[in-house]
Amino acid sequence: MYWLTRLNRDKRNLIDQIKIQNKELLHVNEQLQNSSGTISTQNKLLKSKNEELGNFVFIASHDLKSPIRSLLNYTELLELKLKDKLSPKESELIYIIKSSGNNMYSLVNDLLDFARLDEGRINQEKVNVLVTINRTLDNLVAEIEN
Repeated sequence: MYWLTRLNRDKRNLIDQIKIQNKELLHVNEQLQNSSGTISTQNKLLKSKNEELGNFVFIASHDLKSPIRSLLNYTELLELKLKDKLSPKESELIYIIKSSGNNMYSLVNDLLDFARLDEGRINQEKVNVLVTINRTLDNLVAEIEN
């Protein structure tokens, strides 16, 4: 009979332990559900902010393109009008203005492309790294000389 009493007591102890662990699991599960709701809310907010940022970049890049185009167009007109009258140094300065304007225009386009990345509206293309490096070096040389 002793062993039966002991077995029942052990059984009650195990049941009590299982109840305690069940309560702990329910508490952890409740915490996970609260965290999941918070994460979901934060994800929605982040998505909204990313859309706002994308819209801002899109508008800003288009607004920046217009003055750059004007600068390039007026530089081209100036060069055409004064082509025979420009000294070599003045011709070089015109070249630097045009080159810098084209680089700025390219940067704005790259910014616009970057904004389109999340939307999947951009076509990826291979880039010749040597051309990019040479262009960068040309810009640095121009900056150093000035």
